[in-house]
Amino acid sequence: MTTNQLISCLVGLVYGAAIGIFKCTVVWHKMLHPKKNHPVNHNELLKKMVFSNFVNIASLLAIFFLRHKLPFDFEDTIIAAAISLGLTSAIYPTVRVHKHEKAVEKPSDTNDKIKTGSESKVSSTYEASEMKEPDKFR
Repeated sequence: MTTNQLISCLVGLVYGAAIGIFKCTVVWHKMLHPKKNHPVNHNELLKKMVFSNFVNIASLLAIFFLRHKLPFDFEDTIIAAAISLGLTSAIYPTVRVHKHEKAVEKPSDTNDKIKTGSESKVSSTYEASEMKEPDKFR
């Protein structure tokens, strides 16, 4: 692998990651951080998915149309950008959701975990009885 190919791969990775993070932040922010009691609108979800794919295709087309003007290897740059877009689109929202869930954790949840012996047995038995499936589904 030559230094030009290595630089092309790095540029493609950075470009794809930047587009992926921008896309996830702008397009998926409301879905990743919904308000309380806000149901998921399937039409809105479908529109966001189509727009997300459009952004992916447009960013790769930008590399394709600028292939003669960019001082990098076209093949290495577009493959690295596609890999980076795919990974960023899969990993970044997951990390954001986990950070958001930890930040939103209520103080009352931590107080419920610290209970005396008799209270915790009663609550765990009650929760276990709620979790049982009906016999007709077994």
